[in-house]
Amino acid sequence: SRTGHKNYDNSKHWSKDRELLIEWHRANLEFGCATELENVSNTYWDQDDASPTGFTGPHVVIDGGYGQLCEGLAKDLNIRLNSPVKVVKYNGNNDNSNSSNTCIVLKNAKQIDCDLVVCTVPLGCLQNGDIDFQPKFPLSKSNAVKNMGAGNLNKVVLEFSKCFWDPNDDIFGRVGESGKSRGHAYMFASFISDKSAVLTAFMAGNAAQTMEQKSNEEVVESVLKVLKIMYGSDNVTEPIASHVSMWGSDQYARGAYSYVAVGCNGDAYDALSESINNRLYFAGEHCTRSNPTTCAGAMMSGLSCAEEIARHHGRWRYNVIADIFENEVKKNSKQCLGLRVEKT
Repeated sequence: SRTGHKNYDNSKHWSKDRELLIEWHRANLEFGCATELENVSNTYWDQDDASPTGFTGPHVVIDGGYGQLCEGLAKDLNIRLNSPVKVVKYNGNNDNSNSSNTCIVLKNAKQIDCDLVVCTVPLGCLQNGDIDFQPKFPLSKSNAVKNMGAGNLNKVVLEFSKCFWDPNDDIFGRVGESGKSRGHAYMFASFISDKSAVLTAFMAGNAAQTMEQKSNEEVVESVLKVLKIMYGSDNVTEPIASHVSMWGSDQYARGAYSYVAVGCNGDAYDALSESINNRLYFAGEHCTRSNPTTCAGAMMSGLSCAEEIARHHGRWRYNVIADIFENEVKKNSKQCLGLRVEKT
């Protein structure tokens, strides 16, 4: 612990085992924040807990994986793969004109003209300047991009031919390391089927960063070493498959999810989500003050973004929840925002 500028020896007050248990809880906080604790706002790190729309209840697993959501949402859409964006140009004048002057330029120099742009790239990519926005963001948004935290969390997925741990444990922690190493394989999630047994090790805090300096084989071996200490070398078999995430090194992610950095508060999430001149819109987990850091929060921010576009631009050429808008027209045709009104 630290009080003022003086360091105190905790061993005088509690046992080493208790200190290691506290270190585990610190690692778990670093899992939630996706960074080391000294980077996080002490006052606002959990600002979303006060939200009335916060998620409650037990954790759940989507049978078949998250990929189903992507496949479902992408159905019947023209998704351009292998088309990284280099430049986004948009109308910087707040004149509400019908002329959008909006386009995106791909890295292969191809230009795509569009009515508007929805930017869902991760906060880490925005911070790294991977896309050149022309004109530059307003000061409030650029400050939020610069000052908000883009954190990292990694997972090591190991598939075994059989289960050597307690099959009744869906999630279990490991107490044993401290300091910079406390987040190394500090917690495991278990997924068991008739065909195989899978353990996912969580790498939090500094451990999420340092592991990305190693090869996949070295990372897997380090987790197996932990498991052998926990269950005995004779009981831990070699995995039949493995996967190691390295979100910090991924050029299209540059981290796992956002956190409220020192000097920031929840207002930064609002600034990140704010649209610019009804032409450039933003969505993602870093654009929801109420449910950041979550896939569900990211999806909800996308729905909010779609609602904002529908209210700014009417139906356009798409049927956006047609029955709801038609019902609004019947109720109050003069004030309905769901349809474009032509000036006469």
